[in-house]
Amino acid sequence: MTPRGATYWDSAELRCTKLMKNRTIAIPAALLGVILTCTPIRGQQVVENYSGFFGGRECKVTLNWAAPGEAGAVDGRIVADNGAILPFVGNGSGPGMLQIDVQGQSHSLAREENGGVVSWVGQTLSFSRPSAGTAPMTVTPPPAGGPATGLPPLTTLPPLPGTPPTVPPTTTSPPPGLGGLPPMNTLPPISSPPINPTGGGLPPISGSTPVGNPPGGGMPTHQVENLMLTPAVWAVGKWPEGMAFDGQSLWVAESGQRTLARLDPFSGAVIERVPSGRLPVGMVANRQTGEVFAEVATDQTIVKFSRSGKGGKFVSLPDYPNGIAADDVAIWTLLWVDGSNADVSVIRHDQRTGASKKSEILGQAGSKIAKAGNSLWVNQAMQYNTDLNLLDPGTLQRKQVVTLDGFFPAMAATETGVFLGGGNWDVNGTVIRVDPATLFETARRELPGEFIDRITTDGEFVVAAGTKGTLWVMEAGDLALRREIRLNYGEFTPASLLIEGDTLYISVHTGSGENGSILELKGWMPAPGHP
Repeated sequence: MTPRGATYWDSAELRCTKLMKNRTIAIPAALLGVILTCTPIRGQQVVENYSGFFGGRECKVTLNWAAPGEAGAVDGRIVADNGAILPFVGNGSGPGMLQIDVQGQSHSLAREENGGVVSWVGQTLSFSRPSAGTAPMTVTPPPAGGPATGLPPLTTLPPLPGTPPTVPPTTTSPPPGLGGLPPMNTLPPISSPPINPTGGGLPPISGSTPVGNPPGGGMPTHQVENLMLTPAVWAVGKWPEGMAFDGQSLWVAESGQRTLARLDPFSGAVIERVPSGRLPVGMVANRQTGEVFAEVATDQTIVKFSRSGKGGKFVSLPDYPNGIAADDVAIWTLLWVDGSNADVSVIRHDQRTGASKKSEILGQAGSKIAKAGNSLWVNQAMQYNTDLNLLDPGTLQRKQVVTLDGFFPAMAATETGVFLGGGNWDVNGTVIRVDPATLFETARRELPGEFIDRITTDGEFVVAAGTKGTLWVMEAGDLALRREIRLNYGEFTPASLLIEGDTLYISVHTGSGENGSILELKGWMPAPGHP
């Protein structure tokens, strides 16, 4: 839990905020930068430095034991591979056991020693160091309020892209009435039917045919093809995030420099840049009018621009935006109340008038929002299960909630399928398909090696992107795997995906210096009847 009265700095704007509520504060990925905590240091400390993985990203870990012997109180920090810093506190909970709290999320770690390497192993966080040759440093505590000796100074660093929202301590299901929502006696969760291990699909629904792999758990009809493709690389501004296509031009939110860029979708040339405000992230477009909308996180606004580049602030938002969806009439924004994912809601705005309507509190851990046909979808990704909410797009009343087994923060939807991506950090990725008519899970695809960080669909194919840049292309109807694609670009974490015709666009934070890139990928789409 974040201590009452603690302070943190938003690296995008160097804002110092006083946290007055004693509650978990989720710092979203686009804002996550340098976070400072003040933890009293008493007596002599033993400082140990490790390397490992946290949430699918390489990291460095510093453990500050309050006393020698890997026991008692401990604090430290995790430095991700792009420089984002996460402080933590905890204690040795027993022989060979370590319990730490990272931004409100508890992690249980077990000590292992094998071949001269000491490791602390957990579900989403694991790190190691040689047991010999890396002697612990004993440091003398500094004066109160001073920086710890032996630790580099905290500097302004780029945010950690793609980090899933903070989730509550491990539970098998959220308690009734969580987040201010009374127990839903009239809308009980639908448990996701188990996948048939031999048939690869679901038990038949009355009047329907099972969907999935052929009997016997064999491979899909099409042969899976492994490809190495070379994308066109378009240079854009700092930390590109969401993208949108207005019918003529490709837009990208340059979150690190407060601008939206309009690009030629064929050459990648920047046609113009327009000011957006602080930290633009998600983008959507209305192709009928040619207007694009962007959620601006720090300013808590939505901006609107036309194809001519004219526009500006459209509406102010009552809370922090964490997702945006649109059709040709309205915009829906997922909100984190008071900047925390402990309570989430949805607000709808009419694109012409700006008139708004706000939903009730839906609960916790809201991750994505998607509009498809007459349905509005919000997923709440928790540690061991995900709630998929079906809302009425007009009234914002919750019509049903489906509880799915697993952690699925990524989502995309069409009128014929809802697709969610996630999996187990550092282990594997998983994509599932939910039928919007029956609300049953009809297919599940395991993708070893990388957590699924982003997902998109054009209705015929589903593209899932892993945390290291691998792309998997599946049939939208049954998630039959068609292609596994790696790019001649190096390892990267995708910020967003967009399909336009036969082109797949990928925004990434890597590029020249702090600037990012748009990867234009041709040849990703399988031909009918072929891999």
